[in-house]
Amino acid sequence: MKSLIPGLLLTLIFTCSVIFSTAQHFDGKVEKKDGKTFVNGLPVFTDSDFEAFQSIPELKLPEESKSRNLPESVDNSQLPYFRPIFDQVALECGQASGVAYTFTYEINRLRDLPANVPENQYVTHFVY
Repeated sequence: MKSLIPGLLLTLIFTCSVIFSTAQHFDGKVEKKDGKTFVNGLPVFTDSDFEAFQSIPELKLPEESKSRNLPESVDNSQLPYFRPIFDQVALECGQASGVAYTFTYEINRLRDLPANVPENQYVTHFVY
């Protein structure tokens, strides 16, 4: 039994070193564009970015907001701003969810308009 322990310990050390050495491997795409650095298309924050973040004022909530109970769920389809359900006819699932349902709901809620009127519904095709 004692002869197995050094072999198991050596195997464990080898396995951990392989795992941790590959975890440090970076194969992201680094680009420089207009004086900014991007990694995989996302900008790398600079010191001036962090200074701008620090200048954003902290949100102060009123006390009544902190103790307010929120409902467990809300069915927005029961509100007049939610357009009637429709069938998709092609490859417009992104536009259907993002524009036809969500944008229509939000803009009609802001304008206090009913969404069951075709004039208050937004399109599912050719949103560009």
